[in-house]
Amino acid sequence: MSRNDLFWSKPDLLFVTLMSPNGRKYGGVVEKERPLLGDYGILKKPVLQVTSSEENFRVEFEKSFVQGLAPSWHVHIEGDDVDEYHNIVMDLQFFAPSSPLWTYGFRPIENSKSNIASYVFLGCEVEGEVKIDGFKYNVKGVGHHEHTWASVLISKGLIHGWDWCQITLENGWNIYYSNYYFLQQISATKESKINPLSTLLITSDNGNKITNLEDIDVNILKSDQLFLLLNIPVETQVTAAPSNTQIILRSYNIKLNINIKAENTIDLDWRKLTGIGMKIGRSTVTGNIIWNDEDGDHDVKINGIGTIWNMRH
Repeated sequence: MSRNDLFWSKPDLLFVTLMSPNGRKYGGVVEKERPLLGDYGILKKPVLQVTSSEENFRVEFEKSFVQGLAPSWHVHIEGDDVDEYHNIVMDLQFFAPSSPLWTYGFRPIENSKSNIASYVFLGCEVEGEVKIDGFKYNVKGVGHHEHTWASVLISKGLIHGWDWCQITLENGWNIYYSNYYFLQQISATKESKINPLSTLLITSDNGNKITNLEDIDVNILKSDQLFLLLNIPVETQVTAAPSNTQIILRSYNIKLNINIKAENTIDLDWRKLTGIGMKIGRSTVTGNIIWNDEDGDHDVKINGIGTIWNMRH
C-alpha cells in the first residue's frame, strides 16, 4: 500500500486468502512497519522490495515473491506469519492469454505514465501446487491480475473506498467490476448514482473481445459495521447497460444484473488510528444478462465465484 493509505501508520501488507473446497479458510494478513533510520543513521532494508527491467520484474515480501514478465509470471507464498496456525507454501504459475485491459488512464497510448491508471489481466491460466502442513495439493484454475496506482494529490482525501470483484462464471465467461467512492460510506445502504470511476467488463474469450458497459448503478444491500461510522459491504447488487454514447451497443438492448455476496473473507480494520477497514476473499455471484440480436432474444443465467477486495475509510 502507498505510504499515505493509512495516514499515521505506514505498513507494507501481504494478504493471503486460501479457501478449501469444503469451506475451510487459511491465510491472513502480514503487516510490517516500513522502517525509518536504523542504528547509526543507516537506512534499514524495507520488507517490500521491487526490482524491474525490460526482461523481468520481481516484487518481494520477506520470503514471498512475484517474478516474471507478462504474459507469464510466478507467484510464491511462504512465511511464518502467513497463517497463525498452519504452515502454508504456494507456488503458482500464471499465463495471460491476452493483453492487459486498461480500465483507467489519462494517456490514450502510454497509460503507464498516467497520474492515475489501472489495468487488469482476465482469464489467466493458473497451475501449481499448494502445501498445507506438509500435505501437497496440485491445483489448476482461472486467475487474474489487477494493478492500480494514483498520485498522492489525487488519492489522498478524494477516494473514500473501493469495491473490486473479478468473477469467473460457470460458462467460462469472466466479469470484472470495480467502483471507487468519493463520499464517505457511513450508511449501511449507500447507493452510487453518479460515479465516473466505475468499470464493468465482460469477456467470453479470456479478454480477447471485451464488452464494456458504462451505465453502472450500485446498490449495497447489506453491510457489516466495523465501528461507529464505517460500514463495509456484504451483499451488493450491480446493474449495468450501455451508456447513451455507446450507440452500437445500445441497439442490442444489453442489460446485466448481478448480486455479489461475500462468502469467505478475511476482514481487517485499523480502529484506533485511522478508521480504515478491508474485506478480501471469496464471494458468490448470481444474476443474468439479457440482449437481443439477429438470432433473437437471449437471457443467460449467471453463476460464478468472485474474488473481492472492499476498502472503506
